[in-house]
Order: sequence, then structure tokens, then C-alpha cells
Amino acid sequence: MLAAADDGSSTFLLYQSSSGVWVAKRPHTGGLVNVQRISTRALGGAVFSAGDLVAFTDQWWAVWTEQVGPTEFAPQKLFQSKTIGAGDCIDPIVKQQITVNMSLDDEHPSIVLKPASAGASGADLFFARTNGEVGTSGHIWRGAAGCDADWTFRQLSFAGQIDLNPDASRSGVGNNHVVFQRDGSHIVYLNNSSGTYRGRQFATPGVAPRVTTSQGVVFVAFRDFRQHPFVAIFRSGAWSGRDLTPGAGGQLVLAVTASGGRGTVLAASFSSHRLYAVADL
Repeated sequence: MLAAADDGSSTFLLYQSSSGVWVAKRPHTGGLVNVQRISTRALGGAVFSAGDLVAFTDQWWAVWTEQVGPTEFAPQKLFQSKTIGAGDCIDPIVKQQITVNMSLDDEHPSIVLKPASAGASGADLFFARTNGEVGTSGHIWRGAAGCDADWTFRQLSFAGQIDLNPDASRSGVGNNHVVFQRDGSHIVYLNNSSGTYRGRQFATPGVAPRVTTSQGVVFVAFRDFRQHPFVAIFRSGAWSGRDLTPGAGGQLVLAVTASGGRGTVLAASFSSHRLYAVADL
């Protein structure tokens, strides 16, 4: 599984199998419909694909990574597929490469939708551009596209030596919230509510951050130095944070979601191989 998204009536899945990359729709009433292969790039090889998607009014927009080149460590590039806007501003796109710099890797995409009437929605995209197997530099880049899916890109992060693993969420008032991992174990949070991207670096070290927001409350979850789910919450004008499972063994943060101003963190235990949720945060 690469990603999932929900439009209020159906859940859309982006996944990779032995036969390629697929998008499938599962209505809330049950069943699996409209399963579509968007790439023949199958599981396997030295590098696994990563991806994300958004859904809106029974349509979707997916972005994922593939290696481009004949060698084992060929660079990763971003590809897109979309039905959002079909018939309004563009024909459906089954598969299209959207980054082309052949000397660097484009990794870990996270897409947020800018909803518009008649499905003519644009999107913002965040990803890490790194020097691949060398592993000595990386920065977060931001892409912007209208309904025509024509992307423009610019570098977002400059301060770190190696910025990785971005995750993004969009608030109901139209602001983007972005988190990423800087120089190994520093978690950085940014938002563009002021018109430019500003934020903070958290004191608690961690990896693989996730972010969401609801009713003005921001939730940032990541795996901390104790190998536990840690959540930082911005509520009523101030940040607070806590270890969600003190005294437990190692766990992995899978996702964070929110509704009605309250958050839920989904995690997995390494020892028991079980999923669990910490809710009402």
C-alpha cells in the first residue's frame, strides 16, 4: 500500500503489486470497484516506490516514484495519474512523468488538493530531492499545479544538510501544513498561513513525521528517540507534546488523522505485530 484518500463517500487506494501500480475505489457501502492500473512498474528491485493521492467528488489524483534508467540505482523520478478535472479542464492522465532532473533522486511525494468548483482543482506537491545513494545532501521541494496538471517547482528548505520524508496536509481555510525530517533526527514543521512558509523545529528528536489539522488544531506525530509514537499538538495558541505509549516497546507511526478538533494516531507494535490507535488527542 502506497497511500489512501477519502472523498466522503468512497475510499481510494494507491498500491503496488507484482503487476504494477494501481488505483482502486472502495465505496463506503462496500466492495471494490474501478480498479485501474496506472503503471506497469512492479514490486522488486533495489528501490521501492513511494506515493500519495488525493480524492474529490468521486475522482482522484495520484503521484508516485519510479526509477528511470537501466542500472540498479537509477535515479527516482515522480509520475502522476489523475481523473480530477476530466471533462472540465483536461482529459484523464493515465501516466505522466513530472520531474526530469536525471542526476538527482526525487523521493517521498506528498500531495494536497486545492478544491475548486466543477472539479477544476489544482494541487501542491512536496518531495525530497536528494543525491541518492551518496546520501550526503537533500532538500524539500514544493510543486504547484492547476487543474491542467502542469507543474512548476521550487526549493522549499535550505537550512538542513539532509532534509527527508515530507508529509503535508491542507486546512479547511486553505493553508498548507508540512513536516519533514532534518539532518537525521530533527523534526521540522512549516505552514504558509503568513503567505510564506514558516514554522519551528521540535526539541524532541524523531523520524518519519506525519501531520494533519482540524478546526485550527495541528497534530504532528512521529517516532521519537524511545521508538514510541510522539505527538505535538498546537491548540489554543500553544504547542504541547507527549509520548503516547510510555513504558512500551518499539512502535512505528503509520498515520495521524483528525476530525472535530481532535486527533487520532495509528501505530504498529514491533513485538506483537498489531495495529492500534490512540484517539481523542
